[in-house]
Formats: sequence, structure tokens, C-alpha cells
Amino acid sequence: MRILLFAFAILLMTNCDKTEYVTMIYDETFCANKWSTTYDEQNEAAVLEDIEDYFKTTYDLEFKDISLTYQDPSIVCYACSCTSGTKIFVEVDELFVSILQDENFYLE
Repeated sequence: MRILLFAFAILLMTNCDKTEYVTMIYDETFCANKWSTTYDEQNEAAVLEDIEDYFKTTYDLEFKDISLTYQDPSIVCYACSCTSGTKIFVEVDELFVSILQDENFYLE
């Protein structure tokens, strides 16, 4: 009986550490992003750092991975709410999906 309880305890401990990650996407705008007041497609590292800092200080949320890609937007528009063509990809614990959805990210 002791061996069975020990095996069960080990099984529970190994299953508790399995974090499920999901990829979410954000269509960056020219200037309506909460993490940055300026748009700078030339400085990818600064943009990614601004995003990470915003979510760390606002929600104590850290990403497993973060990256971005650029595609020319299909509609030419330079208003703050218009998308810049940059898509931000984050890999995050599924527990934070609702927070990111509130920030206009969507599931891949």
C-alpha cells in the first residue's frame, strides 16, 4: 500500500509542472499600442523590450517566447488605430489568454 501511495504522489508531482503554452498574435498599430508611444519598425529589439516590460509591470506576466514579423498592410492608412503590418507573436501560459485577449491579442 505504501508503494502505491508513493507512486501516486510521484505521478501527481510530475503532472503539476506541465504548463500548457499557446501562441497569440497582435496586429500592431502605428501608435495606439499601450506599451509604446512611438512606432519604430526599424528597431525590433526595442519594440519587443517595450512589450515585455509593459506586460511584466502591468500583469507580472512573462512570455516563453516573443517575436514579430512584418508584412505590408493591405490598406494604406496612417491613423493611430491603423495596423502597421507588424504582427507580434507571443507564446504564453494558457492561464493568461484572457488577459491578452483584453489587450487585443488573438489565438493563432
